[in-house]
Amino acid sequence: AFARRGAARVYRYWIGERLAAMDLCIEGGGCVVVLKTAYDESLGSTLSPALLMREEACRDIFEDGRFERIEFYGRVMEWHLRWTDEVRTMYHLNSYRWPGLAKLHALAAQRRHLGTAREAG
Repeated sequence: AFARRGAARVYRYWIGERLAAMDLCIEGGGCVVVLKTAYDESLGSTLSPALLMREEACRDIFEDGRFERIEFYGRVMEWHLRWTDEVRTMYHLNSYRWPGLAKLHALAAQRRHLGTAREAG
């Protein structure tokens, strides 16, 4: 839906002819939200193509002037804190059209929790 209305972006970072990293993003309200990052792990641990891509993309985003901020969806990672000290909590809410579906989801979550508790104990 975001792509259909022109509010999706994919940043790609190439090293020569090789696709080294990609960011899947959505945009709106003066903000770019990075949903998912993927990179070629076969490039080894001495090179961080995702970090190189992000540095270049951030420079382009802010030079363009269309966006005021960039947000990263998901858990705060150590490398996020190299870019900013602004962190906020995200909440995930589920809403169900049918009460029976909510009960099934709760039951599945309970089973996962019990399974995890058994493995740990």
